[in-house]
Amino acid sequence: TLILYFQNDDFLYTNTTSMEVERFLSLGLLYESMSPEELRSILYSDVRFQMLTSQNVRGILSPRQDCVTYTFSLPNRRNTKVMFLVNTKKLQNLFVANDSIYALLSDDEMIFASSPFFSDELLRAIRAGDERLYLDGAEYVVFSERNSAFDLTTCVLRPIGQLRKSLIQEMWKLLFFALLLSVPAAFLAAFFSSRFSRRIRKIQNILLPDEDTDDSLELLETSALAVVERSHLMNRVLEENVIFKRNDLVKQVVRGVFCDAQLLREAAQKVGLDFSGSYFCVMLANTFKDDSMAEIPLDDEAFASSIWGVWLTVDNQVLYLLSAKDEQQMGEKQQILEKHLRSHHENSVVAVSGTKQNPSAIPTAFLEAQTAFDNRFLLNTNQLLRFEEISRNITLTDCPDAWLDMLKSAIRLQSEAQVDEALDNILTHVKSGGMSMLSFRLMYNKMIQILLREYANANIQQDMLQMYSVFSLSHCLSVQELNDMLRDICLLLIRGKAEDVNSSERMRTIALYIQNHYQESDFSMSMVAEKHGISSVALSLRFKETFGMSPSDYLLMVRMQHAQKMLTNTDLPVKEIGQVVGYSDFPNFLRRFKAYTAMTPSQYRQVSRIENE
Repeated sequence: TLILYFQNDDFLYTNTTSMEVERFLSLGLLYESMSPEELRSILYSDVRFQMLTSQNVRGILSPRQDCVTYTFSLPNRRNTKVMFLVNTKKLQNLFVANDSIYALLSDDEMIFASSPFFSDELLRAIRAGDERLYLDGAEYVVFSERNSAFDLTTCVLRPIGQLRKSLIQEMWKLLFFALLLSVPAAFLAAFFSSRFSRRIRKIQNILLPDEDTDDSLELLETSALAVVERSHLMNRVLEENVIFKRNDLVKQVVRGVFCDAQLLREAAQKVGLDFSGSYFCVMLANTFKDDSMAEIPLDDEAFASSIWGVWLTVDNQVLYLLSAKDEQQMGEKQQILEKHLRSHHENSVVAVSGTKQNPSAIPTAFLEAQTAFDNRFLLNTNQLLRFEEISRNITLTDCPDAWLDMLKSAIRLQSEAQVDEALDNILTHVKSGGMSMLSFRLMYNKMIQILLREYANANIQQDMLQMYSVFSLSHCLSVQELNDMLRDICLLLIRGKAEDVNSSERMRTIALYIQNHYQESDFSMSMVAEKHGISSVALSLRFKETFGMSPSDYLLMVRMQHAQKMLTNTDLPVKEIGQVVGYSDFPNFLRRFKAYTAMTPSQYRQVSRIENE
């Protein structure tokens, strides 16, 4: 288990997920002999290297097992801490060979010993500097080396009889090979020299095509430095992926995570966006599978930083969040953005919400823009679809408090029957009220947000807000679907964190099912949930709790890993590889692969083959 932590950030990262520091300390890694506060002090310390004694570690990021933990600060990156957990049994199996004993000491404290029965005698011998040691009637030779930079001592004990036997065997082997290779040595040297020269020239032509192809050590060094520089560049792209962070921020804002304007401004500044304006709106446009539509090429950087576009793959749309200081400036930005979209596709469908003055109203703005977008078949698509104009024919109704009171009472009494009764009453009233679909969505969004805030704990609230948001509400095409969604939420709030005993084993079965069916282009999580007799919501929550990622992210990881293997080991066309791993839409495969690896498939194939050579 490898964990990366930037001390200026609030998150820790693994190869599959990220986690807030407080959640990591309370649920991520729980040490048997160390408190969360001690672990916090290690994360924030400036000590270059530390080792923690073998002990049981449990939590979301580590299965229940005995581990030896290494922590160190990267020498070339300030305020960056790396944690590496190694299973104790695997460590023992790695070093136990030929009756030898292996041990590690940090600050003269025994961290790990492959034969723990002799750890006390071994510790005394190392401290005394003994070169030989008798254990259980056998004589051992002590080999130890101390690294003063890390205060780490590595020690190996080998039986003296075995050592003598090994030395004699190795001497005979060396003599035999010296005699065997003396005759053909010159021919082999010439052969390999020619072979390596060709490879050096090939690397030179790929990395430094404009340089002279002279076979020299200087050429080899130059090529190696070019490979290292490219590797460092790739790492910086992965670690500093500002685009990914900006997309994630905008999605959180639209989901309603930010209700405070100051918190939104601070979060936006961290990713290089300016959402300090007092006015906000949402614009939607169809994509036509054109990657450049999400990019806003404006000369004024301060102006451009207050607009950001995010792909909505499911809806085949681009969502833009705009911030402005006043309504006049908002109108100017809308015109510039519309002009940019029309320059790519003259018949682009562009919809805009009403202007809002509070971040908490941005989810409503998204639903308004979606409503305007859905009216594109009734209006001329060459004009800007404004919700303010469409809303004249839409009746908006607020949510009666009596409906919420019925649901709250049922949740407090933990009565599923009363939940069903309350929701049936709500459904009857809304169907007879002549309300618009937008009114339904806004009303149900308000009820869901209030129930989650009042009755869900922090963990459940965070997970459910990721699924039950304006994005999922916008996909509901009937009042019945909205009512079913609200019913699922109420039942989950009643049941809380209750899990059946076979939940983990069930999730492993589902993970195996994903591994065996990832190539199917119509593969979906709803299909997986139905096949295994579980709701989509429960599947997402329990799968993430078991593996630290959502089932959709797990499917993406499986597909991308297989795509990387085929790009490295086969000559199949990139489009065919996309189809093999389950993507019938080739541009969608390209976008997802680039987001996952920070490279196009062709670039990845070239770089991976250079590294293999």
